Amino acid sequence: MKELHRHIRFALISGLIFMFFSYFGTKFIIATMNFKKVSYTALDVLFPIIITIASSLVIYFLLNIKLKNKKDKTFNLKKWQIFLPLLLSSLVVFLACFPGHHPFDSSGMYQAFKSGSITTHYSPLITLIIGFFLSIGNNANVGCAILIILQILFINLVLTAIIFYCSKRLEQKRFSIIFVIFFMLHPLVQVLIIRTGQDTIFSGLFALLCLEFLKISENENYFNKKSKIIYIMTLVFCLCATRNNGLYALLPALVAAPFLVKNKKQILLALLTPIVVFFGYNFILTHTFVAKESFYKETLNVPVIQIARAMYFNPDEDLKNELSVYFEEDCDSWAHAKMDWKTYIRIAGITDLYKGCLNTAEIEKDPAKFFSLWAKIGQKNPIEYLEAPWILMLGLYHPYTQSIPRSFYSWHPYVDSWSGEYDRNGIKQISLIPSVKNLLDGLIDDQVWYEIPVFRILWSAPLSTHLCIIAIILVLYKRKYKYLLPLLFIFGLILTVFLSPIALFRYSLPAVFCIPIMCYIIKSVLK
Repeated sequence: MKELHRHIRFALISGLIFMFFSYFGTKFIIATMNFKKVSYTALDVLFPIIITIASSLVIYFLLNIKLKNKKDKTFNLKKWQIFLPLLLSSLVVFLACFPGHHPFDSSGMYQAFKSGSITTHYSPLITLIIGFFLSIGNNANVGCAILIILQILFINLVLTAIIFYCSKRLEQKRFSIIFVIFFMLHPLVQVLIIRTGQDTIFSGLFALLCLEFLKISENENYFNKKSKIIYIMTLVFCLCATRNNGLYALLPALVAAPFLVKNKKQILLALLTPIVVFFGYNFILTHTFVAKESFYKETLNVPVIQIARAMYFNPDEDLKNELSVYFEEDCDSWAHAKMDWKTYIRIAGITDLYKGCLNTAEIEKDPAKFFSLWAKIGQKNPIEYLEAPWILMLGLYHPYTQSIPRSFYSWHPYVDSWSGEYDRNGIKQISLIPSVKNLLDGLIDDQVWYEIPVFRILWSAPLSTHLCIIAIILVLYKRKYKYLLPLLFIFGLILTVFLSPIALFRYSLPAVFCIPIMCYIIKSVLK
């Protein structure tokens, strides 16, 4: 009887999660795309109940399915058979967009390097790497091309290691074929592989560390070799030094690791030591040549979008006057309009405009006063405060199918400034395979990929989010707790994206690289 109750509880929890994603996610999209406030009626109680019951029943039956893995008795997969097609597909995209994609953020890092005004807004380490390569020779195209080629090799080696490990453990060659084709044909993944900047390198390091967490979960003797501890330390430090949210993504796995791994001392040593070193590294940088930006500028994404939504739908002159101390008067530089909250809906899926005009010096004088005001607005507008972050992150969890124009600057997972040819920082994009370049421009810039059946789901960020949640539910249900270590790492990354200024696909790229790991865990648990 206890087992039956446990099955039912898990099915209901799962049903509630997927009901929210589908039903309320759809309501948020319809309302925001039509510039309306989300409305609620009695049907918003009835329909969720029906959907929850129906999806819970389906999940209950799925949980009780025993998946039979047909093993390949002649399994003789070689790593080069995975690496070579992945490498060729990336090289084709590289030549089509020669010497690579150099977006706005990377341009900012290069300018910071040239001027010597490096800040903590971007990873100082990646800023130095980009600055070094783009300074090679008299033509920035040469250095950019070298950097992208090294990046292509690194990422495809990481994907090869992940796919090979999972295929070998399952003894299924078809598993590797499916994921080689998946990454080869994925346009957003391929253009990010040839993109300068911190996201791609960070994603490769993240996926590599996730693979090691999976190996630790499955091998009690993993730490018998001391070199493994040093390897994990190196990966953790590089991860934290490559992007600001690396440490935060690691926290759920770090907290749970001692309970999930038998070699508690070794895992804590491997994870905590590089974190301590990273804090020392940060301290030295910010007290020598790196300018430390305000803590509040990068951490108030959710509070700022909550305030914006509340003030847009419920104007209050008294509150507006109190807020004026914390916001610059003319902050919406893109729209050339003063901060009267009237532009909120147009930028409902991005906080940069509001965050960018914060008077952080005023907040730092008395943070408690600012958060007291934020709490007061929330007490008056609780629904808007609940809706704001969920609408901000629609692209992370809702697999919507309609095409949204880039000009809307909303939650669609566009790849930053991906567009035609450009001449920036001495880098002139030249297409050596124009037909492929034109295809990528159409797919990504014009959001055409949203209109391709099946692929619009397979290529979207929500796929990785849903797979992570499904895998965690199955692991808990089947009590295969050892697999929680890599899954909590991925889940930690998803949580950091949820707190980011916008739901960009590139922020979810680390989880996308880990899709083979999540599918492998699901198959292993369902045996």
